[in-house]
Amino acid sequence: MVQAVRGVLLQMDAAIKQIILEINDQSPQPFILEDLDDEHVFVQEESVDLVRAKLDEILEKNTYKVDEE
Repeated sequence: MVQAVRGVLLQMDAAIKQIILEINDQSPQPFILEDLDDEHVFVQEESVDLVRAKLDEILEKNTYKVDEE
């Protein structure tokens, strides 16, 4: 029997995908429904905002900032 699942297809480069996979592994409620290939994952629709917020937070920490004096 076929089972339909509502979700969102996310496309990203391989480096960002690794970060998203790590976020999924650390999450108490995993959100990745299917890891499709090097640039695509299928995630739960309601988790897109959470993924975006966590990704922004991680990327902000890893961004070099120049002190202007």
